[in-house]
Amino acid sequence: MSLDYGYTCSIIDDNEKDLKAEIESALINIINEFCPYVDETDKQVVMEINNRTERLYDTISYLFENVRRTNEEMREQANRQISELENKIDEYKEDISDLEKNVNNIEQQLNKYEDDIRLLEMELSGKEC
Repeated sequence: MSLDYGYTCSIIDDNEKDLKAEIESALINIINEFCPYVDETDKQVVMEINNRTERLYDTISYLFENVRRTNEEMREQANRQISELENKIDEYKEDISDLEKNVNNIEQQLNKYEDDIRLLEMELSGKEC
């Protein structure tokens, strides 16, 4: 058995794409706010926005890789812990089985002693008469 939780790579990938779009949108908003006369659809402006978006993204995208690595490490650790717990469960099941056998043996021995006691009682009651 392993961790019952889907892989998160696609979620992280989606967030990476969202980040690029957010950076681009923020740059456009800054241009519109501080330079309202600049046409954001101008070829050179679009290229500059794209270049700056890529540079800024490249500066911070390592954080997503850190998240990926952390997720992988957590998944590996969770799988190790699950495996250890499964092993302990198997050990406990064996212990329970051994204890049940011991209980059965003790019950059989007890039944034998009870039978012996009844025989002795019968012998004693026969001698008293």
